[in-house]
Amino acid sequence: MKKSVYERFCPFKVGQRVELTKTLDIEQASDWYHGRHYLVQGSPGVVLSRGFRNNQFDFEVKFDLESWIRTHNPEKKEIITQKEIITHVRSRHVYILGEGCLALTVKEEAVFGRVEEPDWFGAIKELAKHRYGYDWDWKETTDG
Repeated sequence: MKKSVYERFCPFKVGQRVELTKTLDIEQASDWYHGRHYLVQGSPGVVLSRGFRNNQFDFEVKFDLESWIRTHNPEKKEIITQKEIITHVRSRHVYILGEGCLALTVKEEAVFGRVEEPDWFGAIKELAKHRYGYDWDWKETTDG
């Protein structure tokens, strides 16, 4: 029986756990800008589908820590306080990334509403704090 190109060469399968191999450089005009704090090196997710374009495999990934940074209130023209900045989402989005941005991971899935933060969350939190200055609290972000 012949194996498909995906079975022979693709680095990840649908359903496998992966993590970002680098912090993504996200421009302010990007639709991803409000999620930049979790799109950092080591952030885990799951592969939902895979494809091939521009001579590389690409993957639809849903990240465990998806949440949004609300930087201002346009109607009131004010900065929202640090406590209100990072809010979790109930329905996570899918991000399409090339194979060079991902690696297999053994990190357990982060479940919203979990009592204790996962062991790996501290490293993600530190990267987000170092790069963007956000002090991310697990319980406040994922409670709900």
